[in-house]
Amino acid sequence: MKTTLAIGTAAMLFAAAPATADIFTTSVNATWTSTGGANVGFALPELLSVKSITLDLAHTWGNDMDIIVTGPGGEVYDLMLNEIADNGSGNFDMGLVAGSGALANVDAYVFVAPGGGSPTWPGGFAPGGVYDANLWHAGSVAAGAWTLVVTDAVAGDGGSVGDLTIVYNVIPAPGALALLGVAGLVSRRRRRR
Repeated sequence: MKTTLAIGTAAMLFAAAPATADIFTTSVNATWTSTGGANVGFALPELLSVKSITLDLAHTWGNDMDIIVTGPGGEVYDLMLNEIADNGSGNFDMGLVAGSGALANVDAYVFVAPGGGSPTWPGGFAPGGVYDANLWHAGSVAAGAWTLVVTDAVAGDGGSVGDLTIVYNVIPAPGALALLGVAGLVSRRRRRR
């Protein structure tokens, strides 16, 4: 009975480790009145996977912009690309008054791996919500320096970016793996008796 309890407890601790999501948030607070954008660097620990990337964003015409997050080993998350056709990402209007740079107008756009959100953007006006990224790196990422680059290459309208939030799973701590191994040894010893 004690053996079963020890194994069950160790298994629960191990199983919970990779499922626990951590959240990183940084304030970008960038505004522009014509062309512009943001370029922000930040550091993250070693990741098992990235679950979502959220930007507080406002712009009059999203089809002007590229939004790309890059990991330390060159892992690419193309959140939005301006080359996408009318029914693809970028074709939205947030109604930000050009030149106002008002962070109060931002809405939360959550980007996930293709197939996990809305695959197309509504024409004309696309409120915040969960949208498929154009390209999503699947798999682990080493610890190190990341970058967010928001590029508005077309003049005539402004935009702003508030916070960047990344939800990710970390690699399980070595202690969790060791605990599972100890539970396995206890189980073997009990069976030999």
